[in-house]
Amino acid sequence: MKSIVIACVKGGVGKTHCTAELLKSFRRKGYRVVGLDCDYRSPNLPYEFEGLEDPELLQRGDGDKLIPPVSKEGIPIFSLHYFWPLESAVEVRDKEAMDDIRQILKPGIIDWGYDPDFMIIDTPPDSTGTLNVAFQSPRLLGCIVVCQPSRVSRADAERTICLLREREVPILGIICNQSYIEGSRVPLFDLKLSDIQDLANKYSLPNVWEVPHSPQLQPYFDDIVTSLSSTQPTVLSRLEYDDKAISMLGKLGKLLEALRGKD
Repeated sequence: MKSIVIACVKGGVGKTHCTAELLKSFRRKGYRVVGLDCDYRSPNLPYEFEGLEDPELLQRGDGDKLIPPVSKEGIPIFSLHYFWPLESAVEVRDKEAMDDIRQILKPGIIDWGYDPDFMIIDTPPDSTGTLNVAFQSPRLLGCIVVCQPSRVSRADAERTICLLREREVPILGIICNQSYIEGSRVPLFDLKLSDIQDLANKYSLPNVWEVPHSPQLQPYFDDIVTSLSSTQPTVLSRLEYDDKAISMLGKLGKLLEALRGKD
C-alpha cells in the first residue's frame, strides 16, 4: 500500500473535498483505495460520502480490529469523526492526537476488508505533530499541496512546501483548487494559475493541477490520478542555516519570556 498525504497549513482551501475526489478517481480506475481522515478538530471526510456520517457505522472485528464503513463507491473510510457524537467539538492535546494517529497507522489496527493499493490521508490545517506523524505513514509516495489562487493561499502553500522541505517529504505537486468558474474562465480569486505555476517552478515541483469550480469534477481528478502514475516526486533538500541565524533563534525564548512579562 502506497500512501499519499493531502496537506496545507491553511484551512478552507478544499483539502477534504480534494481527498474525496481523488479517492473516487482512484476507485474508478480500478485501484483498491482507502481514505484516512486525521483531522481531529474538523474530521469531515465522511460527509463527502453519502451515508457515512453516523459514528455507529464503525465496527470492531476479530482481535478488536477497527472495521470502517464502506461508501457506495466501494471505498472504505476511517475517520477520527467516528470516535465522538456528531455534534461534539473536540479539544485534544497534540501529543494525544499524535499517539492516536501512530496507533491507527500501525499495520493490522484497521481491517480495510482488502489489501489496498493506495491510502489517501486527509490532514489538519496546521503544522503540528499530527501532520508530521502522517508523513511517517507506511510507504509514503508523497504529499500533494492544496491551495487556491489567492495571495494569502499562495503564501501558505509556500509555507507548506518549506515545511515539507524541512521534513524531507516527497512532493507530488500542487492542486490549484477553485481556479475559475467552469464554462466562463471567470477567476474566483486575485491570482492566476500562472502565479501558482511560478511557485511550483521556484521549487522545481513536478505538477500543478488546475481544478475549477464545477458540479462535475470527475474528469479533472481522473487526469490527476493518470498523471500520478508517471510522476517522480520531488524531495527538497533542507536549508543550511548559518551561525548568525542559529544565534538569533537561540534568543527567541528570552524574547518570548519578556513579552509574557517574565523579564
